[in-house]
Amino acid sequence: MVSRKEKRAFRRWDCMMPCRCVGEGFRVNGFIVNLSYGGAGITGTTKLPQEGSQLSITIRPMKEKIELECRVVWINSRFEEHGPATFGVEFLGSLEERKGKIRSFFPKYYEGEE
Repeated sequence: MVSRKEKRAFRRWDCMMPCRCVGEGFRVNGFIVNLSYGGAGITGTTKLPQEGSQLSITIRPMKEKIELECRVVWINSRFEEHGPATFGVEFLGSLEERKGKIRSFFPKYYEGEE
């Protein structure tokens, strides 16, 4: 993963991790292309969720898995007909819970982060 320097609440890390996105009437596989304690960018899906809808994202970087509840905050549909759809989510729940889950699987990327 590669860190980007931006004015954001949390540092964002570029990556390419398979994920499963599940919500009411919505179930797709995609790829997380950037990840932070606050949320993620997801691409490679065959359809788009509704903006504002709640999803459960499952990441399996190893044998175990991370499950994070989230809300869709933006959608980029301009590639919908000619390529993968892209959307962004904001993670829900406490910051400490999110940090714990993400750091447990990706500790070297978050060394010295606060």
